[in-house]
Amino acid sequence: SYHTVMLKAFFEENARTGNDGNTFFQLLNRQLLGQQGGGRMVTATFIRVFPCFTKGEIVCDGHRAMLRVRPAPSPLMSFKMTGDVLGIHDTVHFEKRVFKLSPGDRYLIYTDGIPGAQRIDGKTGDKSKLSQKGLERFLRRHRAKPLEAMVAGVWNDVLSYCHYKPVDDMLLFAFEIPDGNKQQK
Repeated sequence: SYHTVMLKAFFEENARTGNDGNTFFQLLNRQLLGQQGGGRMVTATFIRVFPCFTKGEIVCDGHRAMLRVRPAPSPLMSFKMTGDVLGIHDTVHFEKRVFKLSPGDRYLIYTDGIPGAQRIDGKTGDKSKLSQKGLERFLRRHRAKPLEAMVAGVWNDVLSYCHYKPVDDMLLFAFEIPDGNKQQK
């Protein structure tokens, strides 16, 4: 529980100070290394959407990045990035990417438990993983739906795939860039 409280405090402090993703992760890494007992590691994705909704910034530290979703027939875009896991090494490096935002763009963030979801064939006992391609297939199936329904549809497909028996933590989160021409709810 201390770990969770410490992470929450770091996120709240960063919201106040406005550090960029690299600085935030460097400070968090130093704190994790300084804890008694060590062995506490964190993977995360830092995303900042600038108030004017024209650009965003992403920094990843050993965590899956994100997918951009636009209406069909636009392809899904994967933000594949590199970065070190926090809390293990004194010196860590992260890739930063600034990207253009467009009204209606959706961004999906997820943990590795989603593409790593497994199913076992009852007859053969063979295991198969959902994979990144499987996640993208589910996302294409639901992307025309409103945001909440899209996330719920993908989530239900993932759980159904693994017969509601996840083998790893699973988090699925999405956000959408507002269209200034449409009335916001």
